Amino acid sequence: MMKTDGSGDAANHAPEAAAGGDSQTSRQNGRVRVTIRKRLVGRRLDKYLRGRFPRMSRTTLQRLIQTGEVTVNGLPTKPSYEPNAGDLIEVNVPPPPPQNIIAQDIPLDIIFEDDHILVLNKQAGIIRHP
Repeated sequence: MMKTDGSGDAANHAPEAAAGGDSQTSRQNGRVRVTIRKRLVGRRLDKYLRGRFPRMSRTTLQRLIQTGEVTVNGLPTKPSYEPNAGDLIEVNVPPPPPQNIIAQDIPLDIIFEDDHILVLNKQAGIIRHP
């Protein structure tokens, strides 16, 4: 079950928690709360959260856990922690990074071009994608 506060703050930009029968999820003011209903034997916290927040990388989740932005029952924890039934996991979800990508006029070395394909000789140092 997902509850939102509708305030228009960072909580509304947080990645959606995936639905699952092993927990209950609520969200308020950028903080997501997950209550574990049954013990997740052999399942690490970082891997569990990766499944719940598919838009966030496991590395990002590990960093959030290590910096105290993820707590279990109000206490900091480790990525290797195995959640138990009744645990309250709270994740302080950061706002998404800005997407202000500015196009640049870059001279292109076009080798071949037709209606279906374009072949470029990409210069060293040019970013392929943002």
